[in-house]
Parts: sequence; structure tokens; C-alpha cells
Amino acid sequence: MMSKLMAMGMELTDIIRAVTQTPAELMGMSKEIGTLMTGAWADVAILRVENCPVVFEDAKMQTYRGETLLCPQMTIKNGQVVFFQNKFNLN
Repeated sequence: MMSKLMAMGMELTDIIRAVTQTPAELMGMSKEIGTLMTGAWADVAILRVENCPVVFEDAKMQTYRGETLLCPQMTIKNGQVVFFQNKFNLN
């Protein structure tokens, strides 16, 4: 979804805010989630920006093209690594 938003022209900083800070505020949890503040839950997603042609499809099966794909590299949940790409260097 984040890559689709980029293809529609949304800035990466605005996308990150839309999927982290904004939902946290709407749920009344802005001090616990959606932030990297000290004392917040240690949930982090690390993404790699890959520039490549990509075709997206919406709910009505309409397609559109983009040039950027956000690829998950690592997920940290409650301070513990729960996912990482084999190629992602942990050192």
C-alpha cells in the first residue's frame, strides 16, 4: 500500500506519518505506538527503497504504473526481531 501511495505522488514522509503517527493518534495511543520516542513500544519496520518499474492494481482491478517499491527488510516487534530478509545485514 505504501508503494501505491508513492506511485500516486505522495511524499515518503507523508506516507510514513499516515501509517504510523496518524493511526496512533486516532487510537489515542500516540505515546505508545507510531513513534520512536523513548518509552514507546519498540515496534519498527525497516524498508529498502527499490527503484524499478512496477504495476499496481486497485480494488476495481484497474492497473497503474509506479517506479518505486518499498521492500520490507526487517521487522522488530516489542524490541525483538521477528522478520528479516536473508540479504539484510544484521551486523
